[in-house]
Order: sequence, then structure tokens, then C-alpha cells
Amino acid sequence: MHFSKSKYILPLIIFIFLSSSAFALVDGDYTYTESGGYATITDYTGAGGAISIPATLGFSAYPTVAIGDNAFSGKSTVTGVTIPSSVTSIGFNAFRHSGLTSISIGTGVTSIGGVAFFECFSLTSVIIPASVASIGDSAFSHCIVLSGITVDAGNLAYSSQDGVLYNITKKTLIQYPGGKSGPFTIPGSVVIIEDTSFRYCSGLTSVTIPGTVTIIGNMAFGGCTGLTSVNIPGSVTSLEDNAFYDCSNLTGAYFYGNAPTIGSQVFDYCASGFTVYYLAEATGFTNPWYSYPTADFAIYYEDRDGDGYGNQSVTTFGTTVPAGYASVSGDCNDNDSAIHATVIYYPDADGDGYRNADNASAFCSLTPPAGYLENTSSVDADDTDPFYTDFLPTCGVKIIPKTLGWLVGDKAKTRSLLVIGKRGTDFGDNPVIKWESDAIDDVNTSVFFKRFMFMKAKFNGEPLEKKEYRVLVGDCEGKISWAR
Repeated sequence: MHFSKSKYILPLIIFIFLSSSAFALVDGDYTYTESGGYATITDYTGAGGAISIPATLGFSAYPTVAIGDNAFSGKSTVTGVTIPSSVTSIGFNAFRHSGLTSISIGTGVTSIGGVAFFECFSLTSVIIPASVASIGDSAFSHCIVLSGITVDAGNLAYSSQDGVLYNITKKTLIQYPGGKSGPFTIPGSVVIIEDTSFRYCSGLTSVTIPGTVTIIGNMAFGGCTGLTSVNIPGSVTSLEDNAFYDCSNLTGAYFYGNAPTIGSQVFDYCASGFTVYYLAEATGFTNPWYSYPTADFAIYYEDRDGDGYGNQSVTTFGTTVPAGYASVSGDCNDNDSAIHATVIYYPDADGDGYRNADNASAFCSLTPPAGYLENTSSVDADDTDPFYTDFLPTCGVKIIPKTLGWLVGDKAKTRSLLVIGKRGTDFGDNPVIKWESDAIDDVNTSVFFKRFMFMKAKFNGEPLEKKEYRVLVGDCEGKISWAR
């Protein structure tokens, strides 16, 4: 009998290839495949509890580098998992609907697949190591007791704040933990609310969406049964499929801008009588709007003092003005009906009664605060020096004492002075004289030849200490050093 070698050699080669790279291998409770000398876990058959995944598998100690798709999916007896640093990837659906209460993700993991921990109903917290560079869609969605997700500060792709998962720039909100409850204010950095990011967060009672958000993703708030109303800022341009699907207690969505583009079933299965509300001046809305009934509304502002102007930080909305509210905002003091608008006042830094016209400030007051003047006050020539008020000197004078000092025994302390103006000065017939010291008064003056003047001055009080004093003669400034 003749045997053909090729008839048996080819199947043998195929068998060897499959046995080394595709056949399921078993090491204790773990089923795995081997490729290139590395192991990927594909199934777990153990009793459960808290387990530590081995760093190597098989007689040849293949390094465990991956937890494959569906490997622990539905394993309700597995309550805790410690993943070694040898593992670099956690596959799609890897731990979905398992009994995990805790997970320790190894510092070598770089990717976490989509829905990897979806519906882990007992998982309470997650720490994302610095190594993770990729997280798939809905990886931690519908984890109903998950209270927080913490990202290692060294991670270059992701970040966390108050237990909420964001991308590194916090422009994308990726996952709000399903176990958090109460109201939540989305940070003003967020531009995109990612798909399924709030899905089944039944404890969420209200959400404040900032005016930076442009996209609300697919199923982003699906199943948030705690929401009763939601405000959509005018910045939102796209509501994707099922964005608020099955929010069974949501009675109204209030749009503060023009109509965005929307996907299918955005508000399906919301509360009976659910209505889309929009500002009367908005464009793009119809009745119905994509099968949802609509009505226009206005914003009203709390008016505690009843002056017809409201506090813009306390608002409500409706089709008519409610009691205690006004349709006009801008009340700077809602506790005082005498004032609603701010008043402009001007600083008087040197206290000379003249205002600085260049540095006005607004105050919610009918009277100027200390250090400020009303607009009716004259403009100060120099608000750093009270000597200069309505003008700055345009020329100088030389002042020569006609006596050597104060007259002995002269209680009036009168002194004669010669004032000489610079060439071209013209004092006129009766120039205004202003002394730096309020205690010095001019007695009389006599002008001759336009730029020469005799002047008598007196000091009302004790003799002056030796000091240089300034005096304005008309538009000119002079200085003189006086002593006893």
C-alpha cells in the first residue's frame, strides 16, 4: 500500500499551529490562549470570591498580558479582582455584570475596553492608574453603587474631580458614578457630555449644564429617573439619540437658546405631559417639535423689595410673572426699593474735594462712599496732591522776603514779600493767591510792571517752623523757606 506524505504532513502542520496559538489552554481556574509567548485569559471557572490574577500561566510561565473579551462576564461569584502589572489590556465586556465589589487595576494596564465593567451592580470605587491611555464606551456605566472614580495624578489622558471621570483637559465628561446622588453642577470647562455618561444615575435629582457645553451624547442621561426638569443652555447645538430617554419623571426641558439639532427618541418615555419649553424669541422650534409638545416661556427674577427690578442670580421661569418676581433684572440691592441701579462715583484720593475723572467706579449707593465724590464735583488737576486742585501751574515765580524774619512782638506775624514772575508773566490786576498752609493768608497785593508784585502775608497762630512752603500766584508757583 502506498501512502502519500503530503496527505498527512499538511494536517500535522495545521494541528501544531492551532495547538500553539488558537487552542484553549488551561491552568487551574483560568482558560487562556497563548500567542508569541504571551497569555490572554479567556475564561474563569473557579469558585469566585476575591481573586488575584496570576502574572504567568502554564508550564512555560507565559506572562499574562491581557484579560480577553467576556472573560469574567456574568461571573456573579467573583467579588474582587487584583490585576497584576503584567496585564496591559482589559477586553470588551470583560467583567460585565459580574459580582465585583472592588477592583485593583494593575499599573501596566494601558487600555480598558468598552462596557468592561458595565452593570457591575456591587462595585463601589475604581482607581485608574497613570498607565491607562484608552477607556472604551460605557466602561463603568450602570454601576449603581459606584460612588467615585479616581484617576492617578500622573495620568496623561484622563482626570477626575469629586469622583467624576473626565478627559485630561476636563472638556469631556466621561462618567458620572451611578452611586452618587443629589444635584450636580457640571464644571464650566466641559464642552462634551459623553455617551452614557449619566446613564441610569437614578440618584441624580438635578443637573446644571454650563453654557460651554455644545454636545449632549447618545443616552447621556438615559434612565435618570430622579430628574424632573432640565435646563438646556443656548450653547448646546446637538442632542444625540436617546439623550434623555426613559427619564420617567422628567416633565419639562427648558431651552435657553435656538433649537439644536436632535437625534431620535431624545425625550421618549419621559413623564406624562412632558413638554419642551423655549424662549419666545428663540428660532427653530415648532409645535409639536419632533413629536414633543412645546410652549414658550420667559425668565423671571426674584424681586424682594418690590421695586420692579429683580435679582438676576435668583430666577424662575414660566408663562406669567409669579408673585415676588419681576420680568426685569439688574437690581443691585434687592432689599432696598429706593435703589436698583448702580451709581458712578469718582475717587478723591487727596481729600481736596476735587474728583479724579479717570477712575470712576460703580456703587450700589445713593451717596458716595468715603473717598469718593459725585459727578457734579470739579475735576482735580492732581489727585495725589491737595495743593493742586482746579489747575496745575504754567509758570514759576521767585519770592524774596523783604524782612529777615517774623517781626518780633508782632502777634499778627505779618511779612512783606517781593514776587517776581518769569519773563513774559502777567499777573493782571488782582491775581488769585493760594498758600500751601491754610494758616497763611495774604493781606494785600500791589502789582506793577505786570510781572512784579509786592505782597503781605500773615501767619495766624504760632510762628512757623523752618520749612519750605509753596504758594500759587495766579497761574504761577513759587516756594519760600520761612522761619521765626
